[in-house]
Amino acid sequence: KRLHSTGLFSIFAVGQLTSNTDIMKKLFLSIVVAAATAICANAQLYVGAGYSYSPTASKAGKITERFDRNGFYIQAGYGLNVGKHLGIVPGLEYEVVTKTENDVKQPEQYLNIPVKVTYGFSLGNIVELGAFVAPTFSMGLTSKAKVDDTSVDMYGEDGFYKRGDFRVGLGVYCDLIEKVRINLNYNFGVVNRSKVDDTTMRRNGVQLGVAYLF
Repeated sequence: KRLHSTGLFSIFAVGQLTSNTDIMKKLFLSIVVAAATAICANAQLYVGAGYSYSPTASKAGKITERFDRNGFYIQAGYGLNVGKHLGIVPGLEYEVVTKTENDVKQPEQYLNIPVKVTYGFSLGNIVELGAFVAPTFSMGLTSKAKVDDTSVDMYGEDGFYKRGDFRVGLGVYCDLIEKVRINLNYNFGVVNRSKVDDTTMRRNGVQLGVAYLF
């Protein structure tokens, strides 16, 4: 009888444990779905484009040079409100800049991932002003220096650049009628992008653009 009772208790205990596990799984799944729904409900998608100015400072010993590049960028992302005035705006950005000096032409393409932390306040129902800080991960896609019919891959074995980069942006923005955003920011290059010994090279940048908020 004791063995029989023990067996029934074991079966009951296993059944209860399985039931509790199923309940925990359902509860966890419900929390995840609720959180995802809340995030999607508060998210605001945007697409934008603008002008990109990218000065690169290079220093080798006592010699300092600066190369100016001009171009454009296009980007998309979404904004999340995490407070009355605070927001997080992750995005994906494609940037093209070109340097032309004497007979040398050097177009460059980058894929950037900015994550803006914004602070803004409304002026009525028409205008919102704000500022942001934007740590940005950047990956160089192509960079070739061309002279006539000769080109050098700056990311190749004989090139001078590292592909990976990290920058920190500071900027301001102005929203109009909750649909149009005008933003201006300066990006500070943090990483030394040079593969050459005893040489430092950092890519900074200024961006002025317009985005449409959905």
